[in-house]
Amino acid sequence: MKAKYIKTMDFIFEDVEILNADTEEKLLHKIKESEILKIKNGTEIEYINPDYIMFFGLEEK
Repeated sequence: MKAKYIKTMDFIFEDVEILNADTEEKLLHKIKESEILKIKNGTEIEYINPDYIMFFGLEEK
Protein backbone atom coordinates (compact mmCIF):
# COMPACT_ATOMS: atom_id res chain seq x y z
CA MET A 1 0.00 0.00 0.00
CA LYS A 2 1.31 3.45 -0.88
CA ALA A 3 1.32 6.41 1.49
CA LYS A 4 1.68 10.03 0.35
CA TYR A 5 3.20 10.84 3.74
CA ILE A 6 3.64 9.54 7.26
CA LYS A 7 4.33 12.24 9.87
CA THR A 8 6.05 11.06 13.02
CA MET A 9 7.17 13.16 15.98
CA ASP A 10 10.61 13.63 14.40
CA PHE A 11 10.35 12.86 10.67
CA ILE A 12 8.12 13.07 7.63
CA PHE A 13 8.29 10.10 5.27
CA GLU A 14 6.97 10.99 1.80
CA ASP A 15 5.92 8.71 -1.06
CA VAL A 16 6.61 5.46 0.77
CA GLU A 17 5.24 1.95 0.40
CA ILE A 18 3.93 0.20 3.51
CA LEU A 19 5.05 -3.40 3.14
CA ASN A 20 3.26 -5.13 6.01
CA ALA A 21 -0.26 -3.70 5.59
CA ASP A 22 -2.24 -3.85 2.37
CA THR A 23 -5.45 -2.09 3.48
CA GLU A 24 -6.25 0.97 5.56
CA GLU A 25 -8.02 -1.23 8.10
CA LYS A 26 -4.92 -3.40 8.58
CA LEU A 27 -2.76 -0.29 8.91
CA LEU A 28 -5.06 1.19 11.55
CA HIS A 29 -5.06 -2.13 13.42
CA LYS A 30 -1.25 -2.24 13.43
CA ILE A 31 -1.10 1.32 14.75
CA LYS A 32 -3.69 0.54 17.45
CA GLU A 33 -1.80 -2.60 18.53
CA SER A 34 1.61 -0.85 18.40
CA GLU A 35 2.96 -3.24 15.75
CA ILE A 36 6.06 -2.01 13.92
CA LEU A 37 5.43 -0.78 10.36
CA LYS A 38 7.81 -1.90 7.64
CA ILE A 39 8.13 0.68 4.87
CA LYS A 40 10.09 1.03 1.65
CA ASN A 41 11.48 4.56 1.46
CA GLY A 42 13.13 4.90 -1.94
CA THR A 43 15.54 1.96 -2.00
CA GLU A 44 15.77 1.65 1.79
CA ILE A 45 13.68 -0.62 4.02
CA GLU A 46 12.84 1.15 7.29
CA TYR A 47 10.83 0.29 10.38
CA ILE A 48 8.57 2.78 12.16
CA ASN A 49 7.34 2.51 15.72
CA PRO A 50 3.64 3.40 15.32
CA ASP A 51 3.51 5.00 18.78
CA TYR A 52 5.33 7.97 17.22
CA ILE A 53 3.00 8.42 14.22
CA MET A 54 1.12 11.71 14.43
CA PHE A 55 -0.84 11.39 11.15
CA PHE A 56 -0.61 9.97 7.64
CA GLY A 57 -2.12 10.29 4.18
CA LEU A 58 -2.69 7.34 1.87
CA GLU A 59 -2.75 7.40 -1.92
CA GLU A 60 -6.17 6.98 -3.50
CA LYS A 61 -6.70 3.72 -5.35
